[in-house]
Amino acid sequence: MTVDQQSTIKPTSRQCKRRAKAILALPGIRLNLILCALLYLTFFVGSLYMVECAFSAVPWAELYQTDVLMHVVWLIVLMAVEGCTVVFFLLPMVYGATMIFQGAVMGRKEPLSLLFVAFGSARNYRRAFGVMIRLLILPAATLGVCALLVLAVKETDRAWLMLLMLFIAALLFLTVSLICCRDDAVLALAYRCPDARVRDLFAASHRQTKSACLPLFRFKLSFLLWALLSVASLGLVMILHALPYFTIAHTLFTGVSDEPSLHE
Repeated sequence: MTVDQQSTIKPTSRQCKRRAKAILALPGIRLNLILCALLYLTFFVGSLYMVECAFSAVPWAELYQTDVLMHVVWLIVLMAVEGCTVVFFLLPMVYGATMIFQGAVMGRKEPLSLLFVAFGSARNYRRAFGVMIRLLILPAATLGVCALLVLAVKETDRAWLMLLMLFIAALLFLTVSLICCRDDAVLALAYRCPDARVRDLFAASHRQTKSACLPLFRFKLSFLLWALLSVASLGLVMILHALPYFTIAHTLFTGVSDEPSLHE
């Protein structure tokens, strides 16, 4: 199936949520997604912890005082290790986990091994990497800019300046969030069209979500209570229910679905 052959369905928010609950009730689907999330979080936290241990094990102050060049070399090596961990390990796992969740949208119980070998070949790895980088680079850059805006006035005694920077950061974050809604269908399309090029996936997503950025944003906001419950439960609610529920409902809401029953 090609990207252009995908049908555009415009279900309501209530229909999507009802259908998501029905999908999660299928035998083994919810358990498969919970195990997927737990596996991913275990490897994600473990990888970052190992990198953090490597940084902490180096006597930075003493090394800098005795040999500046060696200090710089160690820093470059550790940054390279962290970069390789993210690029060659964590990003592919994010893609693999996403493909398992997208399979659940179709009522399929994908094998958990897909978490590690979703790309399957060098070509597909480049495709997976390209998709994830294009999805993450704008939000990551925005968060960085927002953090810099807040830190720039952290020590100021001018309350109005702090409020102004917070307002600008919030406005920037909301604007970028709306823009990023254009890419909401990319991962679902990537699952259904494994041979499509990255640029075609993003172009199709932009067509799929055209003039729907605001409804998509409102749909995401409707899960705010689940997000708060997830934080209050230290992530337990997120893993057991909120993440599978939101992902499936959100995918259906983007209009990328083979489910004719949504035409109610």
